[in-house]
Amino acid sequence: MSHRRGIVPTFLAALKPNRRSPVAVLRRAAPTLAPLEERIALSHFGAHAQVASRVAAAHRTTTSTSTTSSTHTGSATQNAQLATDLKQLQTDVKAVYSGSSVTDSQRQALNSDFAALRNASVNVDRTALQAVATTLLTDIADGSYDANAATIQASFTAAFSGASGAALTTDQAALVTTAYNDFVTVAKGLNATTTELTAIANDQTAIQTDLTNLGRSTTSYPGQSAQLDLILGGPGGGFGPGGGFRPGGPHGSFGHGRGR
Repeated sequence: MSHRRGIVPTFLAALKPNRRSPVAVLRRAAPTLAPLEERIALSHFGAHAQVASRVAAAHRTTTSTSTTSSTHTGSATQNAQLATDLKQLQTDVKAVYSGSSVTDSQRQALNSDFAALRNASVNVDRTALQAVATTLLTDIADGSYDANAATIQASFTAAFSGASGAALTTDQAALVTTAYNDFVTVAKGLNATTTELTAIANDQTAIQTDLTNLGRSTTSYPGQSAQLDLILGGPGGGFGPGGGFRPGGPHGSFGHGRGR
């Protein structure tokens, strides 16, 4: 009996309001959550277990929703940035054209040159030609073209090849030389400044970064060949319909053969 009488006061004491601080009560009541195989296991059961289970479920839902929302927001922001950078590139390209003194006859001559190369079954590496265009425009802008002309012309010629990658024949090489001279004439007539070319290069870098952030391929993207397009008169330029260029990834070909 004495044992049972001892239990009653203890039981009654447990029913009395707890006058300790609310923080202490919460700390004592809160169940311990332990991660287990990507799940949450409750270390206490009973009434507290039900409450904790609801809290844990709500936390998982909130976290998942927050992550999805964050991902969506980030993607939308990056897409908006890409659109902004593409528009800036367009603006900077137009700035160059606005100061251009290239005539229609000069562009037509260059277009005819590429048509002749197509008819002669000459292939072109567009990526290599883009590099030549960038160097050419840069050297013309900073006044170093004359000193580097021979090297630039050699690089231009190296971007072309005969059928199936064969070396250029004498006649084909002559056509390439003519194309080079007209290529330089148009490049000089653009009157592009170092500042304008730097702006375009910065736009290209920004666009590439945007695509990387979005998880998209940067192997080929809008504006990647902006310098070459300036000379050719826009995307495709002398390579488009009438110019005879058929895209083949980063390369292209004149005639029926594939670019190398």
